[in-house]
Amino acid sequence: MSKSARLPQEAINQSTMLEREARDYFEQAAQQTENELARLTFEAVAERHAERADQVEAAYRAVARGEAIDVGQSAAPRSMFDAIMRSVEDSGAPTPPVIANLREALVYSAKLRDVYRYLTSTAAQDWEQRFFELLDADEVSLRMTLSDTLNYLSSNIELSDLPKES
Repeated sequence: MSKSARLPQEAINQSTMLEREARDYFEQAAQQTENELARLTFEAVAERHAERADQVEAAYRAVARGEAIDVGQSAAPRSMFDAIMRSVEDSGAPTPPVIANLREALVYSAKLRDVYRYLTSTAAQDWEQRFFELLDADEVSLRMTLSDTLNYLSSNIELSDLPKES
């Protein structure tokens, strides 16, 4: 699709849908895990996607009214892992399904980043490009959080607990 073929409203609408789907995905993952650290991580990521959906919808309304959007600057990506860890007493040893769920979540997040990179590359206006760059940068922070949680839990799992490959 060429840059001029897509209206900014279409891209913002697509982003709203993606953020809502991501929120639902991570809320479901939180409900399905028994590990407290993984659950809190999924809940934090779901909450961030809900916040981003609200931001995207506000941008959509502004564009629909013909208003300029002040995108602002992207902060350096950072993980929420330390803050989540402070709220966990002892999450205990993870089970292999928790590790698999975190890996699936990282794949899901990578797909979101691919979409935001595409939307950035096809942006018709500077503000639109910066807008999708910000969403992509924020997704990097969420991926870092998921990755930090996965690494922490993986380091605490016993090799004997992992399924044997046939």
